[in-house]
Amino acid sequence: MVNYPNLKKATVHQTKLIDGKLNTRHRGMNLEEDLNLTNKYYLANGIANIHKKPTPIQIVRVDYPKRGFQFSDATIDQLNSNYLSSWGFIQKYGRWYYKNHYVEMGDLLPLPEELEPKQPINGKELKIEASLSWKMNDGKIRFQVSSNIPEETPLMFTLRGKEYTAQCKSVAGNRISISEWFSDRGNPMKNGFYTIDVSCPIYSVLPEKIKKIFGERNRNICGQYVKFEPVGGNTIHFSYGLVLKNSKVQVIDMQQRISAL
Repeated sequence: MVNYPNLKKATVHQTKLIDGKLNTRHRGMNLEEDLNLTNKYYLANGIANIHKKPTPIQIVRVDYPKRGFQFSDATIDQLNSNYLSSWGFIQKYGRWYYKNHYVEMGDLLPLPEELEPKQPINGKELKIEASLSWKMNDGKIRFQVSSNIPEETPLMFTLRGKEYTAQCKSVAGNRISISEWFSDRGNPMKNGFYTIDVSCPIYSVLPEKIKKIFGERNRNICGQYVKFEPVGGNTIHFSYGLVLKNSKVQVIDMQQRISAL
């Protein structure tokens, strides 16, 4: 049995018995991890850009054994109707509308105005630029980011591989941010494909000095290394693919690969 695409032997995890019963926890997670790493490998090498489509979930009514008071179907329908109405939905002619637009179950709702992305304040735009370098020593690896990220910006380095995840915190210096040394529990890093992600926290936990530069919900930062999330606003996030082989490193800028596909 082999793991595609690196042809390394797979680690087979057997299902164990707990209290005489089969333990089915995490069943399928090895396959899930293999698929995720394979997709990243394809992206890093410009082969394909594969997205995982989540399985649609439909909420249905389930008849459980009676536990005290039981609502009638009409009461449940009324409660659901009241709940949807509290969010701004309006029911007309047996259909539901949101902000005068007909919606079906599963449709994405428009973002509230306070959660929508905001343009940078004129004259305060900060286009994030970054490049990654690395250093190997006795099989361990350390990363350095050269960028225009303001000094004292907190950063997080996250290195992931097959059955491997490690993180370290850092603070942006004068155009340079350096990670700690990454190893495999003190041993040299194993050959294989990894991803290194560098990110900063959301606006609410940033130092006051950085908040003034980034603006409300980090609205002033922009560029291909900036990611928007409705809840947290803009954050700095860039990702690189790594192929480690016998202490040799090949690095691929994942953002540039995504732009090219």
